[in-house]
Amino acid sequence: MKNYKYNEFIKIAKKLNDFSIIPLLMGSVGLEVVTGKWWDAQDLDIHVPGDRRGWEVPPQLSIHNWKNIMEIMEGMG
Repeated sequence: MKNYKYNEFIKIAKKLNDFSIIPLLMGSVGLEVVTGKWWDAQDLDIHVPGDRRGWEVPPQLSIHNWKNIMEIMEGMG
C-alpha cells in the first residue's frame, strides 16, 4: 500500500529532526501505518513536543521551537 501522506510525514519529520524536534505521527495516517488498513485520511496529524508543565503554560509558549517549526513548514510549502 502506497501511503503518500505517510511519505510526506517522513519528509517533514526529517526536516524537524535537523532542529532536534522529534514529531509523532497520529490520526488516520498513523492508524493506516499501524493497521495496514485504509482509513481515508483527509489530513496529516503531527504531534510535536510541548512544555511538560502542560496547561500551566500560556498557549503561545506551550510548543517548544514554534518559530523553527513554522519556518520549516513554510519553507516546505
